[in-house]
Amino acid sequence: MPEKNGRPESDNNLDFGELVRTEHRALLRFSRQLPCSRHTVWEALTYPSDREAWFPARIEGTLVRDAEIRLRDREPGAHPRIGLVFRVAPREMLGLMWSRAVLVLELKAKGTRACKLELVWAPDNRHQAQGVGAIWHASVDALTCLATNRTAYTPLTERFEQLRAPYTARFGAQHSSIGRSLGIRGHRPDG
Repeated sequence: MPEKNGRPESDNNLDFGELVRTEHRALLRFSRQLPCSRHTVWEALTYPSDREAWFPARIEGTLVRDAEIRLRDREPGAHPRIGLVFRVAPREMLGLMWSRAVLVLELKAKGTRACKLELVWAPDNRHQAQGVGAIWHASVDALTCLATNRTAYTPLTERFEQLRAPYTARFGAQHSSIGRSLGIRGHRPDG
């Protein structure tokens, strides 16, 4: 079971993402209050070696506005998806798009030594959000550890496996096959 402050964390205490559905789109939103500056979090968001630790796919390219990027799954031989950096406001916001999916990461200052991280993912179809909650949750957890200099964090694949059942129970399982397309090895749609 995952731990929080050295104690086992029950499913009821997880910082679940919020699933918001509209007629045409679904959004998955995560918020975390972090005890570090926006500058520190921005470095963890954007430095290639840190990005490799928290983002579920490899991002090839430069994170500058209007730049083309390639998202490559971590599985050998995977074909990259072409994406676009549509928004960059250093230490405030990063926006990426691939297929018709949109990912926005926003940082809001909370004094000089703290900030709020918000990750919003809008998938290319409204049913994917519930299947990807565990993946983005694991990513936000890893990013939080990087930004706060905690070196002992659970690797993405392992954390995803820990979170998959609680997210399936919370959001439903009918569209949970998306894990593999984000580079999470070992994910099967049937369980």
